[in-house]
Amino acid sequence: MKVEVIQAAALAGVPHGFLGRRGGASEGICAGLNVGLGSGDDREAIAENRRRAVAAVAP
Repeated sequence: MKVEVIQAAALAGVPHGFLGRRGGASEGICAGLNVGLGSGDDREAIAENRRRAVAAVAP
C-alpha cells in the first residue's frame, strides 16, 4: 500500500506533506506508518516507516 501524502497548495515548491497511517511497515497495535521511537514498535519497522515517509514527501 502506498504512503498517503496530503500537500498544501500554499506551500507549493517546498518539500512538505501531512502523512496518513497507510503504507507503513508496522504491525499489530502500531500498524501503519508509525514513526515514533517511544511507541514500543519494532525499531526496524520505525526506520522503514521513516524512510517511506521521507521518500513520499521529498522523492
